[in-house]
Amino acid sequence: MSTRIISFFSDLRPGLTERLYRYPGQQGRPPLSGAHTNEAPLYYLLTTFAPVDEILYLRTRQVREDKVDCGREGSLTAEEYLQKRVARFCQDRGLPQPQMTPLDYDPANPDMEQALRALLTGIQPRDRIYLDVTGGPRNVSFLMLLLTRALSYKNCSVEQVVYSSIVNGQNAVVELANVPQLFDIINGLHEFTSFGSADTLVRVLAQDPAPQVRDLIRDLQAFTEAIRLCRADLDLLEQMLANLNRDLDRCGALQDSHPLLSALLPVFRQELGFGDRKLTITGLVRWCAQNRMIQQAMTIYNEHLAHAMTQGETPYLLVSPEARELLSREPFYARSQREITDSDCFQSFSYHLVGELERWALSNGNAPFPKLAGAERRQALQRALSQPETRVALMVEAAADPVEGQAVPPALPCLPADSQALVHLLRALFQSPGQRRTREGSLSYLAQQDQLDLALPVLQKDWKKDSQMADVLERLADPGHNGDRLRRILLTPLSAAPYRQVVLDLLDRRKLRLRPGASVAVFVRLALDNQYVNLMRNQINHALGDSSNRGKMHALNRLGYHANLGRLTTQELASFFLESVGRLEHLGREVKAASGAPLPQPPESPSPQVTEDLLRQLQEKANAKML
Repeated sequence: MSTRIISFFSDLRPGLTERLYRYPGQQGRPPLSGAHTNEAPLYYLLTTFAPVDEILYLRTRQVREDKVDCGREGSLTAEEYLQKRVARFCQDRGLPQPQMTPLDYDPANPDMEQALRALLTGIQPRDRIYLDVTGGPRNVSFLMLLLTRALSYKNCSVEQVVYSSIVNGQNAVVELANVPQLFDIINGLHEFTSFGSADTLVRVLAQDPAPQVRDLIRDLQAFTEAIRLCRADLDLLEQMLANLNRDLDRCGALQDSHPLLSALLPVFRQELGFGDRKLTITGLVRWCAQNRMIQQAMTIYNEHLAHAMTQGETPYLLVSPEARELLSREPFYARSQREITDSDCFQSFSYHLVGELERWALSNGNAPFPKLAGAERRQALQRALSQPETRVALMVEAAADPVEGQAVPPALPCLPADSQALVHLLRALFQSPGQRRTREGSLSYLAQQDQLDLALPVLQKDWKKDSQMADVLERLADPGHNGDRLRRILLTPLSAAPYRQVVLDLLDRRKLRLRPGASVAVFVRLALDNQYVNLMRNQINHALGDSSNRGKMHALNRLGYHANLGRLTTQELASFFLESVGRLEHLGREVKAASGAPLPQPPESPSPQVTEDLLRQLQEKANAKML
C-alpha cells in the first residue's frame, strides 16, 4: 500500500515571483511559499501526508520542452523547475524524496482512455491517492473525475483533493475535504442498489455521528447479510424492511447536515424499484430479479408466494378447517406430525393441480398454455386477429405498454370468454392507478357501462389495418423482446375456459375457496408458478434424484413452462419472476376492487352427468377457437 500524489503540471511563465499561500483551514502555521501554481498544493500534501512514495504528473509538450528564464535557477522547463523545487523542499524539511513519474498528455487531442490507462497502471489496490487539481484545461477536470471513479473500482481511496487559488484576496491552498466521501456515498448507493452490498456505505458512514445515519448503516448491513445468505424468514425480512423504511424516512429529513445523502435517498428508493412507495417483500423479489440475483429471488419468493396467497393482508385462497383436517390425513403430513398451516394447503393444492392439468392436457391433446415458435408464429398471429377476445386483449395491452426504460409490466392474465367477466377485467385494469389513457378511455367508459358490444367497434376503429397489428405482435413475439408475454395474451383467452372446471372441482374436493374478485386463471398461473419455483430451487440445490421431482419437471414442461435448468438463462428466470410478481399484484388489485362482496359459499359438487356435459360443451367451444 503506497501513498501517491496525482497532479497536472501547468506551464511555466516568465517573470516568476515567490508568493505566500495559507494552509487550508489551519491557523498558526507558517505559510507555504511557491512561484509555480502547482508548488504550494504539492508542498501541502508532502508535509501533511508524509511519507509520499510517488508523484504521478501529467505533462504537455510545452511543460516538457519549453524553457523559461528562472533567474538564479537558470533556464528550465516547467518539468525541470518543479522537479528541482520539490527535491529541495523535501531536503530542507527532512522528508523522503518521492519518485517523480511523468505521463505525456495532449490537451488539444486528449485520449482519455489512454491517459486513464497510463495513470492506473502504476497504482495498486488499496493505495492512498491525493489529487492536485490546480492546473490543466477543462478536459483535464473531466479526466480527474473519471480517474476518481476508476480508482474506486480498483479499491483505492482518494483521500484528499486540493488546488491553489485566491481566497478573500489572499493566496491559499484550498482543500476539498469531503469530495472523496461524496464520491464514495454515490458509489456506495449504486453498489447497494445494484448488488445488495452495503460495504462501501458502511466504510464511508461508519463514523458519522448522526444517530439516524448510524441506524441506517446498521440496518443496511442486516439487509446485506440477509441477501448474501439467502435468508427466507418472512418475519425477519418484514422487520428488516420496516426498519429500512423508517431509516430512509428519518435520513431523508437531514437536508441541512447531510444534503447529498438526503437528496439521493429518493433516487435510492427508485433504484430499488419502489419509487416513493415503501419497501415490501414483493418489491424485494422484483429488485432481486431485475439485478439477476436469481438465487435470492427464488429463496424469498418460494416462501412469500404461499404466504401471500393464504395469510397475507388479504388472503386470496380461503382455507377451511376441513381443508386442514383433510390434508393432515395425507401420508406425508401424517408422518410429519406437525400442525397444518394454510400455506401447506396451498402448497399441496398447487402440487396436485400440476397433475390434474397435465392429465387434462394429455386427454385433450393440448396444453393449457401452448407455445408459439418458429414459422408457426406468423400464421398463428394472423388467425388470432380474428378473435374478438384477442383484439380486446391487445387494446388493454396497449394501454399498459411500458414507458421506455422501465421494467416490462406483467402479461395480461387469462381473459375469460364471457362478456361480463371481460367487462369486469377491463374495469379493474383501467381503474388501476398509473395506467396511460389515450383512445383506451373510450373503451374503458364503454366497459364500465357494461356495453361491451359497443367497445369492440371502438377497438376496430383504432387499429386501421390487420397488417399493422400483426407487425406489432411480431415484434412483441420475438424471443429477445418478450415472447412468453405475447403467447399468454394471444392464446390463454382461447384456452382458459376448458380447464376452468378442472380447477374449480379440485378446489371443491380440497375444501378450498377463492376470495371474491380473484380470477381463476390468474390464481392457476400463480399456483403453477409456485410449483415452478419449488422445482427450480430443487434443481439449483441438486435435489432432483427422486422420480416425483423428475415427473414434475416433465409435467411443467408440458404445461408451457421451461423447467429444465440446464437450458435456462438468468434473463429467462428473471423475466419469470417479474411476470409472476406482476400476476400476484394484479390478483391483489382484483380482490381489492371486489372487496365488500359477500364471500361465496362452497360450490356444490355437480352430478357426473352435468360435469361430463359441461366439459364436452367447453371442449367443443375451445376446439372451435383453438389455434
